Amino acid sequence: MPEGHRAAAGNAEIPEPSPSSVPEELFPADAVAGVKELWVHTRGEPEVTIGVVESPPDMEHPSLAGSEITMVDSWWMPAVTPEDGAMEHGTYTASVLFGQPGSVLEGLAPRCRGLICPALRDNSSVLDPLNAARAIEELTEAGADIVLFMAAHPAPADGNGTFDLVRRAVEQASQAGVLVTAPAGNDYGRNPVAPALLPEVLAVGAHRADGTMYKFSNWGDGYHGHGIAAPGGEVLGAAPGGGVKAQKGTCVAVSMATGAAALLLSLQRKAGLSADPLGVREALLRTARSCDPEIAHDDTGRCLNGKLDLPAAARMLVGEGVLSSNRTSGAGAAVPSSASAVRLCSPTTAAKPARSPAATPKCRKRMAAAGDETARSDTRITTFAERPELVQSGIERTPPGPGFLQRSLADRWEVAKRLCGRFPQFGVAATRAVDGSVVGHGIGVPLALSASGRGHLPGGGGQEMLAWALCDERRGVHPDTLGLLGMTIHPEHRGTGLSRSLLQALKEAARSAGLREVVTSVRPTAKHRRPAEPMAHYARRTHRDGLPCDPCLRVHAQAGGRITSVAPSALVVSGPLAKWRQWTGLPFDAPGPVHVPLTLAPVRCDPAQDRAVYVEPHVWVRHALD
Repeated sequence: MPEGHRAAAGNAEIPEPSPSSVPEELFPADAVAGVKELWVHTRGEPEVTIGVVESPPDMEHPSLAGSEITMVDSWWMPAVTPEDGAMEHGTYTASVLFGQPGSVLEGLAPRCRGLICPALRDNSSVLDPLNAARAIEELTEAGADIVLFMAAHPAPADGNGTFDLVRRAVEQASQAGVLVTAPAGNDYGRNPVAPALLPEVLAVGAHRADGTMYKFSNWGDGYHGHGIAAPGGEVLGAAPGGGVKAQKGTCVAVSMATGAAALLLSLQRKAGLSADPLGVREALLRTARSCDPEIAHDDTGRCLNGKLDLPAAARMLVGEGVLSSNRTSGAGAAVPSSASAVRLCSPTTAAKPARSPAATPKCRKRMAAAGDETARSDTRITTFAERPELVQSGIERTPPGPGFLQRSLADRWEVAKRLCGRFPQFGVAATRAVDGSVVGHGIGVPLALSASGRGHLPGGGGQEMLAWALCDERRGVHPDTLGLLGMTIHPEHRGTGLSRSLLQALKEAARSAGLREVVTSVRPTAKHRRPAEPMAHYARRTHRDGLPCDPCLRVHAQAGGRITSVAPSALVVSGPLAKWRQWTGLPFDAPGPVHVPLTLAPVRCDPAQDRAVYVEPHVWVRHALD
């Protein structure tokens, strides 16, 4: 494999001097302490799915025979013949995760389901942000619990619009409860790389078998709070053609950490708990063992949050009782006593998998007690009636959508904030206990949905609902419904479950006012991936757990919301063709639909009238208040 591709993908064969005593090459289960102990309980569960963005693997390798791996077609990419060595990288990763028991090389989680998107074929495909974003989105939509992105992009410059595609894809995966992992990179210094530098990603650095950090493994402030170190050297994996080869690098380390995370998810399932990928992420971060200066080359920051401690993370997630109970009828057949398990991240014992967008409050509280007193869950939610000074607090808001919609979406949010003076009891803010800073807003307006001539949700979405509310206020009509205009979360708190907490607070405010329900016109943030698909069909797309694929709709469904109808004209933008060319950089010279990136539907172009119109549908969701 060419050197450029190796560096970009975090690959092996790093030219670093070896210590005087070279450690013996290890199989994956021997490289990560605690794997064999967890294998007593599970070798991975088929309900747990690992998605991998990688080079194409050699699926004929004997270690992968019998594995449950599905190749996800990277349909958006041109046909590219993989570079020499690309298959070597993909085969190695696939075997470390899914190598079958009894084969030449057993992987860490061989019974888990695999989804491999072979999108990293050459230097161009590795470093293409659009390719990266598409791959993450495809695996998220296909039902992955974990997405391993096996590439390292150079850190983006401020304002890099193309990298925003990757950022948005990672945020949406996190909002859907998916754990994203990525290598810290092999650049010998404080050089955070993308997507590992994103706060939602679990970044992984590499250490030797003896615990000493590799000098090539990147570290720095960009990984603060969301990175761990894992074994990354002299670990055996499959090679194309049926062989076995040892490799090293942060790519090896992230495979180890991803396999460990999959085992922890499987252990949760085996213990009768709901699999919680983001809860597993928190457990890995909070139980990571700090480094001594000696093994960290006098800079403990090289270890990121610390070194992977799989047994400690397992104890935190399922309790000591499950792990000490070895009532098995063979490897992977443990039947732990549910009474002995500490139900850290889920109060339910339902067998149906149910991802949580973040660790539950009980989970975060217990984790904070384990050593992190500044957990992001340490927030307080109040109404603007209680604290009116919070209305004008600034929260960085980057509305999702194409450039020509940014101003419109931002203006709508500012209008919603101004309404807080009229309806302060129906606006809420989340503040951090540590410094009082505002990290989230939610805003609603009361209206009479049962008033004469209504009884239905308007086709104009939130704007028409707002007009009803203002009309009712002027006429003195008694409201029966709270219309949710929107919520915004500080970037650092996205993916933590705060949006659900704000939604719950708004529902409580509505219930206290004697209202019957909460309704909201939702802009599905992932619909841009399927712009030509009718919104009514898209809104009904679900993951295997029965919840919506779209992350925004998923938040509402998890909070008890019911999708009822489509608002076909929730947002309308019209203008002359010269304006559209300026806005989009597209020609707009032929009649018919024009697909503009990040739009939820096509723009309709009419050259004869020198006009183009964008009509965006949203989805109505109703929350009954008991």
